[in-house]
Amino acid sequence: MSNGHTISLGYHREFKHFKTAVDDGILLAGFDYSGKSVNVLNVESMTEWQKIVRLAGETAAIKGVVLMSLKEGNFCAGADLEQMHDAQRRRSFHEMEQLVITTHRLFDAMERSPKPFLAAVEGVCVGGGLELVLACHTRMASTHPRTSFSLPEVRLGILPGFGGTQRLPRLIGLLRPWKWSRQGRRSSHGRRCGWALSRGWSPPLRPVPGL
Repeated sequence: MSNGHTISLGYHREFKHFKTAVDDGILLAGFDYSGKSVNVLNVESMTEWQKIVRLAGETAAIKGVVLMSLKEGNFCAGADLEQMHDAQRRRSFHEMEQLVITTHRLFDAMERSPKPFLAAVEGVCVGGGLELVLACHTRMASTHPRTSFSLPEVRLGILPGFGGTQRLPRLIGLLRPWKWSRQGRRSSHGRRCGWALSRGWSPPLRPVPGL
């Protein structure tokens, strides 16, 4: 994602599922879920993201946040279905409820933050991953062939649970998201919904030194 110039990093902190660095007041957060080929939202990753959001809010030197993925062709695959199915088998419905409540509060905190959050999307961005992106103040997407947006959970009879049913219509109007979410339709570069979701499109992103 670099423009080719050397980036001088003034801050670096390790998490298990995110790699972070600060350059010129911008907190760069690279999502790289450990042990999985795709990024997912679960208790572990959302706990770490909550710490990053809080860190940005409490650190005067940080002026904004850029969220990106460090996995090739995948931005975020949404909620961790393995963890959800495990909770269902254990009948731990309270655990699932707490994840939804915590994620709602976290996304609301991002949305209300006076510091801008930008999602630099490259690769598949679906379900809860799309809802995470919608909670950011703005979005940029790359023209990588795998970059696409969708809410596929509706095909399984599951409604988007992290605020997407409210944020998506605010962004692209009421009729398009109703058809889109009802059918689980995918939107990508060149499609009208894809253009509406992103402030702009860029060439495929390059690695950032330090992440």
